[in-house]
Amino acid sequence: MPGLRGLISAINDATSKVQNQGSWRAGSNSASSWGAGNILAARQVTIPPEQSTFLEVGQQSRGGFMPGYGLQQRESFLSRNLAINFIETIDDIVHKFFTPWAVALGINGLTDFKLKTTIKVKQYDNQLRVRKGYKFIEAFPTMVEGFTVTQEPEAVFPEKSVTFCFTDFVPDD
Repeated sequence: MPGLRGLISAINDATSKVQNQGSWRAGSNSASSWGAGNILAARQVTIPPEQSTFLEVGQQSRGGFMPGYGLQQRESFLSRNLAINFIETIDDIVHKFFTPWAVALGINGLTDFKLKTTIKVKQYDNQLRVRKGYKFIEAFPTMVEGFTVTQEPEAVFPEKSVTFCFTDFVPDD
């Protein structure tokens, strides 16, 4: 999996194919503005459920044998979503990173493996100790939520949601 620099490079390579009117481009105003170690803080993260489909197997009502149950399939990665809500920052990571990433996927598709990455999610307690963590493998954005831009003085900080698909997720110990 590419690191952040490799992912940004892959995004910009894909979006440069349609840069006739000054299209999307990934990047920040400063190299360190997204945090040390490429850490992005989220307000809320919705971890997907783990779900499987089962079916009955074996003989039913034949000489006292009990029917059994077997796993037919684990839920498809395309139907399991990771939803992350980010609070708007000065650098605007949604506008300068997640939207160009989604546009790049629309141009190159999922066959460009450099546009997939591992996302680590960690929950901390009030002493800043890690409570639990997950790794979402081969993740990519499927939806970047729109928002309303306003100059109203009582406007709240916009919270922007990004939804991802992934091939698998595992605990991050």
